[in-house]
Amino acid sequence: MRKKVAYLVVVLLLAGSTSQNAFAWNALSHYYINSKNVRFYSDEDVFCVNGTGPDMFISVPLLNPVPGYGEEDVTWADIAHCPNPKELPNGAKPFEEKPNVSYLMYVIGNGGSFPLTEAYSLGWGGHISADWVAHNEKLFKIVDRPPGLILHATGEALCDYYVFLTKGPIPLSFKFNPDLVYKTLVNYQMINVHEQPANRELDDSELKGRALDQALPKSTIQSCCKRWTGIVAAMQVAYAIKAVKDNAEVAGFLTDMEARGIEENIALSENSVRDWLATKTARGNIPDYSAQVTPFYPFSIAANLQESGSTYPGSLALAPAWLRNPFSIFTPQPAWAMESPENPVQTAEEAEQNLDPDKITYDFWNKVAEQAELSAVIQYEENVTQQEGEELYSVTPTIQNQTEFENILNEVIQEQIQNPASDAAKKYAFFCKNLLADGISEPDALTDTTAPVVTNMGPAENSITPYHKPTISFKATDNTPGIGIDNESIRMSIDGQPTAPEKPLYMPELDLFLYQPPDYLPSGEHTISMRISDKAGNETSKTWKFAINTVFAHTLFSDDEMTIDGYPEVIGDIYSNEQISMCGSPMVNGNIYTASKIARNGNPIINGSIYEDLPPIAFPQLDFDYYKYLAQTQGIYVEGNKKFTAIDQPRGLIFVDGDVILQGGSNPNNQPTTIISNGKIELLGDWNISAKEDDLVLVAKEGIDISGSNDLTGAIYSEEGTINIKGENACRGPLTAKDGISISGSSVVRSLQ
Repeated sequence: MRKKVAYLVVVLLLAGSTSQNAFAWNALSHYYINSKNVRFYSDEDVFCVNGTGPDMFISVPLLNPVPGYGEEDVTWADIAHCPNPKELPNGAKPFEEKPNVSYLMYVIGNGGSFPLTEAYSLGWGGHISADWVAHNEKLFKIVDRPPGLILHATGEALCDYYVFLTKGPIPLSFKFNPDLVYKTLVNYQMINVHEQPANRELDDSELKGRALDQALPKSTIQSCCKRWTGIVAAMQVAYAIKAVKDNAEVAGFLTDMEARGIEENIALSENSVRDWLATKTARGNIPDYSAQVTPFYPFSIAANLQESGSTYPGSLALAPAWLRNPFSIFTPQPAWAMESPENPVQTAEEAEQNLDPDKITYDFWNKVAEQAELSAVIQYEENVTQQEGEELYSVTPTIQNQTEFENILNEVIQEQIQNPASDAAKKYAFFCKNLLADGISEPDALTDTTAPVVTNMGPAENSITPYHKPTISFKATDNTPGIGIDNESIRMSIDGQPTAPEKPLYMPELDLFLYQPPDYLPSGEHTISMRISDKAGNETSKTWKFAINTVFAHTLFSDDEMTIDGYPEVIGDIYSNEQISMCGSPMVNGNIYTASKIARNGNPIINGSIYEDLPPIAFPQLDFDYYKYLAQTQGIYVEGNKKFTAIDQPRGLIFVDGDVILQGGSNPNNQPTTIISNGKIELLGDWNISAKEDDLVLVAKEGIDISGSNDLTGAIYSEEGTINIKGENACRGPLTAKDGISISGSSVVRSLQ
């Protein structure tokens, strides 16, 4: 049967049979691609003994990039893997004449005393040949830095999970030849050191000495081998747990992957290995399969790469610091390895943006294996044996407790999401959460790199609201094939102050988030900043501003009929949603607008234009609750009706939960005062009052009557009743009333401006 049954996978794993999963296609894919083509040696000999299980030492900086070629377009991958290095933009092929490690091992194996070296060289050859296809731009988006590197890492993992499901687990007791790995790494460094222009004149002993300075001690190599086996065991057990939990989704996942050409691409890699085996040469003789690769993301990645003209492996200037300066792991560093024009050091910000996807994968699973070892969930059986005169180190890891292992995996996922080393590491942790913990199996969703789109912010950008506890809202959508919004990821601040621990209410059926501040916001401009992610860790942010205020756009505004009688003067524009009646000889220095008609009886003087039958305008609202709260905490709050004969308290804002009468007119030192009534306000006498709060001087729920000779500076507002003004008053500020305005006598009303 082509497909393996998922529950058998777990039985095999938890019975003590362990296997691998690491990097490059990842290791499961490499294992099957390589071993299928090399049957005259054991899989273990070809794939493992020499450390060619893909990039098992990726966590250790092995190589410097080689400057001086093609505008620094050559990176470490050209030395380590590529059997046929790509031509640089300037036409150079800097390593065309240099042997790769697999060929060196092959030559040594044919003429040396240890014939298995030939098998090990075939392992290297299979590794780099498979990479020739797996690292093709059309398969995974590996050129751009985030999000491209995450697409590469997650795409590889999906291929590996596919191989796991279709070919089953790899039972293993891995063997390593630390001496051979050590020699291989020294060879790496000798090539690397030699290619640095400053080292061209070194003699062989100096060249070898510097390479030996960089090479890992054999004890470290053995530790790396042991940890690597724990990592690959942990990854495959995690796959097995998912396969059982999501058994119903397995068939759909396999179908999706096959529709993307996974089988065709595996076949191309197998062909590349076979071609290298047929003609084992230092460079070349590997057909360029690029044109045959089936793009994993058929409608976007290939087109984007073609448009951008990008080429793999990218610019040396973007290489992360640990690749650019491998000597940084030594303390102190050799003097000759310190920063130089040929060996620049990246800033932390640069390194953050340019992490290698294989290293992100390694770091995550290394943490899982480390925690599992500390908890004795992973245990190892270690042995040293002799084979053909060589000392081999064998390791067999086993997972002792599935439940505890799963808990450790979930803890590492959450820790890396909450405290990531980089944005890319966070996204990879989200990928592991979605794939291994949340049971998501759709490739499009799992490789989502598109951030959510935030729209419909409220209050709207640059808008004005009268409410001091405004409902803050926005829509967040994750476009198809998005994985969905992570409503727990929302972070919001108002004027720089986080709203946590309170979070917006999420209404998924509407893609809507709603939030109401627990405390009143003051009048004026406010800034909302928010960040939100989807379940793949793609984050978007939005910042917008609005203002809290009641807008009085007209000197007089009435939602009902308005009457101007006698000799008053109005300086500014007038508006009414009903009829405006002008009697006597009033003077208006401004325009008059009405949703009805203007009735004139007498001799009104209008120095402006008249507009009738207009669409009605909404009546301005004012937040009474806010001013009540403000008076209770910072001003004067009065329960019940209140009569004032003088304003002699300095706190300025007075809120009366009842009717207000002001009689007498005493306001020592013209104390700024705002009087707000939950009932009516009656102003009698000779008062001189200027506004204290938000340019408001008199505010009432149920109407305002003013008579006498008063001097008022500030807005006068009646939410439900009328405003009646009689006498010889000076009102510097807008008059706004719901149920009508009546002005008689010889008062003067003007705007504040």
